[in-house]
Amino acid sequence: MTYNEFASLGEKYNAKFVLLEKTTSTNIIANEKIYSHGDIIFALEQSDGKGQRGNHWCSTKGANITFSLVVEPTFLPASHQFLLSESIALGISDMLCGMGLDTKIKWTNDIYIDGCKVAGVLIEHDICGSNIARSVIGIGLNVNQTDFDPSLPNPISLKGITGIDSNIFNILETLYQSIMARYNQLKLGDVDELSTTYNSRLYRKGEQHTYYLSDGTPIEGVILGVKDSGELIVKHSEISTVNYLFKEIEFKIK
Repeated sequence: MTYNEFASLGEKYNAKFVLLEKTTSTNIIANEKIYSHGDIIFALEQSDGKGQRGNHWCSTKGANITFSLVVEPTFLPASHQFLLSESIALGISDMLCGMGLDTKIKWTNDIYIDGCKVAGVLIEHDICGSNIARSVIGIGLNVNQTDFDPSLPNPISLKGITGIDSNIFNILETLYQSIMARYNQLKLGDVDELSTTYNSRLYRKGEQHTYYLSDGTPIEGVILGVKDSGELIVKHSEISTVNYLFKEIEFKIK
C-alpha cells in the first residue's frame, strides 16, 4: 500500500491516516495538536517505541502493526480513565477473537494468547478540568515477526500461532473498526458490559500465582477481578483481599 492509498483509507473514516517509513515513536507524533479524534499515525519502523513501565516496544520493520490512535473522550471523567483502557483492550481482543484466537487480557491491557504476549498498549492523557480532553493510544501488535529479542520474556505473533503471513494493512483496518466500536460503546455509557467482558477475559483470573510488590517482595495470590477504577483485586488468604494500583504489584513472566 502506498502512502497516498493509506491516506485515502482514512477518508473512508473521516480521519487522518498517516503512514511513516520510520519515526522515533508514533505517540510523539500523535501528540501534535494537528491530530484529532479518530486520526492514526502508523509507522513501518519505530526507533524508540514506547511500552508500559518505561519499556520499549521492539519490532522488525514492516512486519508488525505499530501505530497511535487519537481519541477525544471529553465525556469521561479523569477518575474513570481505566474504562477507556478497558475499551481499547477489548477492541484488540475482539478483533483477534474474530480470527478464531482465544485471547486473555493481562492487567492492565496487554493481550495474551496461550500465555504469550501478542499485543501491548500505552495510553497518554491530556486532562482538562475533571475530564479527559484528549488521549493518545499507542498500540503494538505482533503480526508477521517470528524472531524476537531473546531478552523479551514471552512474545508471540499471529504468524507464530497460525503459520500464515498476514496483510498488516488489512488487519490494521479491521483493528481500527473493532477498537472504535468498543470506544463508541463506552461513549454511549454501556460500562457494565465493558467491565463484565473485560473481567471475563482477564489473564490468570481465579488462578494461584506468585506476584511481586514494588519493593520486590514475592506474594502468593489469586486474581479475583479488576474494579472500574482499575485496581486489581487479589485474594491472598481466606481473610485477606487487597486492591492494587498500577505499579503496586507486578507479574513476572518467564
